[in-house]
Amino acid sequence: MTTPQPNSKPRPEHADVRVGDKERTHVLELLSAHFADGYIDVHEFEERTGHAATARTRGDLDSLLKDLPSGNSLAAVPSLDPEVQEQQKSPHAVAPKSSDREL
Repeated sequence: MTTPQPNSKPRPEHADVRVGDKERTHVLELLSAHFADGYIDVHEFEERTGHAATARTRGDLDSLLKDLPSGNSLAAVPSLDPEVQEQQKSPHAVAPKSSDREL
């Protein structure tokens, strides 16, 4: 049995927070992992990735992941704080690229 991660459930008060390319890209990577693992089919993958690419809010991204093993995008969205990042890792987390790290 795993210990629940803090902030792993979507918080309605954050559903209207705007997202940027970093959050959209991360959700696209999660969807790719779920597709590769067989959780979604080709049609769902194409539909969800299309919506992820144009998502404006965390609520938009959450709706694309809510029925998948990662649970929701709030747990999966990379944080700017490295300590929070460690707490928010999901089973399908994608390792940050060296170009994504701050100097």
